[in-house]
Amino acid sequence: MRRMYLLVLLVALLLAPLAAQSIKVSSPNGGESWPLNSTKNITWDADGWSGFVQISIWQNGIRIGLIATGVVSSKGSFPWKIGQNGGIPTGVGSGYRIHISREYTLEKLKPRKALTDSSDGNFSITVQKMN
Repeated sequence: MRRMYLLVLLVALLLAPLAAQSIKVSSPNGGESWPLNSTKNITWDADGWSGFVQISIWQNGIRIGLIATGVVSSKGSFPWKIGQNGGIPTGVGSGYRIHISREYTLEKLKPRKALTDSSDGNFSITVQKMN
């Protein structure tokens, strides 16, 4: 009985850091209107782990581009020139969401449930006003 208790305790201690790991997109998180070709910060919170993230953009549930890879997770911010994503331009429109996920150096290290989050709601890319 004592061995079983120690085994359960050991497993709980080993898994505790995994349970505390999270990533949460904070901006854009829904309702924003960001002007095309302006620069805005994509922001997030990464708690309980360190490493790298990749940032992608989705429109109406379809991934349309990769904004950045290899971004240090603890930085929590990435300056994005609106419309630039890996050479494929994103245009004026609505239904956009940012998706941030942890990058794994080896695919075999990727857990069944990867650390990932998306904007809670849609944002828009608008025409930049000229001064």
